[in-house]
Amino acid sequence: MKKFFLAVASAGLLITIPACKKGENDPFLSLNSRKARLAGVYEFTSWESHNETFVDGPFQYYSYSDISIEQGTGTQVTSTALELSGEPFSDTKTKNIRIDNGEFIIDKDGSWEFTMNITLTWEEDAGSVINDYYEFTQRQTINQSGNWEFLPKSDSFKNKERVLFSEVTHQAFVLTTKKVVFVDGSSSTWVIEEGAISHNGPSKTIYEIDGLKNKEMILRRPKEGVRVQNEGENNPMSISLVTEGMVEMHLTQ
Repeated sequence: MKKFFLAVASAGLLITIPACKKGENDPFLSLNSRKARLAGVYEFTSWESHNETFVDGPFQYYSYSDISIEQGTGTQVTSTALELSGEPFSDTKTKNIRIDNGEFIIDKDGSWEFTMNITLTWEEDAGSVINDYYEFTQRQTINQSGNWEFLPKSDSFKNKERVLFSEVTHQAFVLTTKKVVFVDGSSSTWVIEEGAISHNGPSKTIYEIDGLKNKEMILRRPKEGVRVQNEGENNPMSISLVTEGMVEMHLTQ
């Protein structure tokens, strides 16, 4: 009788636990479904991005970009490299990043909203006997929304290990100011760019869910592919962009 009772109890326990480990950093067992754990209002804890692009066109060169953000502050390092007459050439620029506000809302009904306000600051050498250096400040405001859904099982992934974010609306605004610092210590500031940031319209992005706990989520996205710009019969200056890289975001509720 005891053996029968234990067997029934064990079977009942297995039935009442609906969710189990799917990602590397998922909890082994959870009382909440994966959809319930995904839904919530998230803030960005950290953001890592690496991007390497080979530009194939009239002039061939490599473009590199590394973004590292931790607890709302970080850096963006961009560089280009190419060979001219057999001699290597490179140019590197570092920008400081501050996330003034970042919120990612994922709803159980299959919708999502993304809002972020970012401030970037950097300096450039003026290269003049009159101007000492330039200080740039750029403020970006981004608002996006759309729909999301889990992707089914594939050869490389289990069911609900990936999520597809389809963008429906996109609004972005940029304000850039330039401060000229003269050699005598005086300065002058003016707006050099103000307006909407162009984009390519609605898009679809797939993220791998590396971790999904009750209050924490880790999303990863490989960046690879080929894009062609300025393509057309009347435009012989088409440019192919071959990209490799990775984005990893840590978010908490």
